[in-house]
Amino acid sequence: MFQDELIQTWLAKYDNLTSFSFMAFLNVDEELLQFVSKGLHLRLMIMNETGQFAIVHDTVDEQTAKALGTYQGTSFSLIFPGKYSDFEDLVKTTVLEGMEFLRIKVEYLGMTEAYDYV
Repeated sequence: MFQDELIQTWLAKYDNLTSFSFMAFLNVDEELLQFVSKGLHLRLMIMNETGQFAIVHDTVDEQTAKALGTYQGTSFSLIFPGKYSDFEDLVKTTVLEGMEFLRIKVEYLGMTEAYDYV
């Protein structure tokens, strides 16, 4: 599911990952993703959670957007090691509020859990 080396290491160590996926209808750069990351870290700290996570992102160009029946922009996922499904509302709200503050249209695509059954 995820090819990133860190993600593969987490999957081997924790047996599962929790991913929260979003689609931003703008080409989002590293700086904006760091803004989202910092906001989420602060909210997790308030709840006494360490909340280690990674952000994986990919640009959706015109050709891909047409094939998927969507619009151009950036798809991104916040990936947590272990079971974090209880944090879905917190993650969703934090990201959507942060992007709204920046006046960037974003859709929440959902949460998935990946398991290592190898």
